Amino acid sequence: MVTALRGFFRYLRHRGDIETDLAGRVPRVPYYSFSTVPKFLAAGSVEKILRLTDRSTPRGRRDHAILMLLARLGLRTCEVVRLELEDVDWELGQITMRGKGGRWSKLPLPPDVGKALAAYLQHDRPRCSTRRFFITQRTPITGLSTGGAIVKTMTRALNRAGIVSQRKGG
Repeated sequence: MVTALRGFFRYLRHRGDIETDLAGRVPRVPYYSFSTVPKFLAAGSVEKILRLTDRSTPRGRRDHAILMLLARLGLRTCEVVRLELEDVDWELGQITMRGKGGRWSKLPLPPDVGKALAAYLQHDRPRCSTRRFFITQRTPITGLSTGGAIVKTMTRALNRAGIVSQRKGG
């Protein structure tokens, strides 16, 4: 209603029916965004997904590493996509994340996550020019650029585990 009233006043001024800009005098209505209950999977479901990921194939080891980052560190898809080789400090056991708004944060690297990342690097990630940690499975070999591959990975994992969820990734 307030937006319509402002538009009407602008129209009247544009036509010359009023001289004063009344649109600027219409007060703004405060809009409060209430946070929602976070959506998550039960711990048993997460363990089932991780257990059913086939780690005998290159794709499976990559998917397992991605799922471990999502499940154990609670990373967003954009954070997984932006992860670069230099972001993992193996000696200190920590990982540097590029988060929202250009913020950086360091997180401890749990041993099981480090093991999954190392398995992917040692066995499946070919040498290539990109510094992105996770790369495409098909040519041309490039770093993942969008969260679409992460969402597909999560969707496949949910389907494999027979879990129905509103959220598929993100």
